[in-house]
Amino acid sequence: MGLKITAEINYKTVNFLDVTLNLTNESYKPYRKPNNELLCSHKESNHPPSISKHLLTAINRKIASLSFDEQTFNSVAPTYDYALMQSN
Repeated sequence: MGLKITAEINYKTVNFLDVTLNLTNESYKPYRKPNNELLCSHKESNHPPSISKHLLTAINRKIASLSFDEQTFNSVAPTYDYALMQSN
């Protein structure tokens, strides 16, 4: 019994880890699975204060690094803003 490898070709967009790559216009944006609820640590959780203090900066940095341009950043930011508001 051997391993079966499947290759798919001729895609114009590809989701890889947490980024969507558009091979047509060479752009990229953050990717999340469709039913994956975005959660953040609650401010009163048992995490070290340094984690809670830098959470906003870390999320902002991640979205910025995975966004091709400012328009892309602005289109995905509300989802992350909502998750942060839910966690207080």
